[in-house]
Amino acid sequence: MQGSDGTINDATTGNEGSYAFKLKENVSYTVTIETSKQTVSSTYKDGYLASKDMGALTTAGEKESKDFMKDFEVVPVEKEIRFPAVLYDLGKADLRPESKDSLNFLYQTLVDNPTIIIQLSAHTDSRGSDPKNLVLSQARAQSCVDYLANEKKIPLARMSAKGYGETRLLVKDDVINKAKTKEEKEALHAKNRRTVFGIVSWDYNDPNAPKTAPTNKPKVSGEEEEE
Repeated sequence: MQGSDGTINDATTGNEGSYAFKLKENVSYTVTIETSKQTVSSTYKDGYLASKDMGALTTAGEKESKDFMKDFEVVPVEKEIRFPAVLYDLGKADLRPESKDSLNFLYQTLVDNPTIIIQLSAHTDSRGSDPKNLVLSQARAQSCVDYLANEKKIPLARMSAKGYGETRLLVKDDVINKAKTKEEKEALHAKNRRTVFGIVSWDYNDPNAPKTAPTNKPKVSGEEEEE
């Protein structure tokens, strides 16, 4: 938490996720959060992602003592983290213009969580040959990495690309074949054609960052790992 008077305060939440600060009179404050690899719970042992959500409050004009409340939402880390669909032309790896909006969402996630290193993974449906699908999915994943690196200036050290072809289908062919209409079958195939990301590490250190950067974000620790 940072005040308009120049004060900076941080805190680590308890197991229940609550935090508290004592505020000064006639001061405006901004409150933000950050997470780390220690931000885990018994439900989500892989941690949580922070967002750019920010709280703003002020004691200016307040005549009596009062409580302010600001809740923050953190996103659980799963094996495959989805974001808005990345679209490609049929059989190609070139990003369609609207796909850049989807990748900009991922860009913001990387900015909000500056220590994570990710793997971008692309998957195809089961149609087409296995070797061709592997090559296509690898090229698609690389297109995403190239966009984030070249246009959004995310360091390559924070990203890798991996194409899995049809080796990790969410919906198997036997399920798709039972669908009654062509439209239903296409919708199921579409679930298999996805680009997702996973967190490889929480330990990225920006070599260009100031060596003594001030900390002005209270950490959200969640529940402690069980022994």
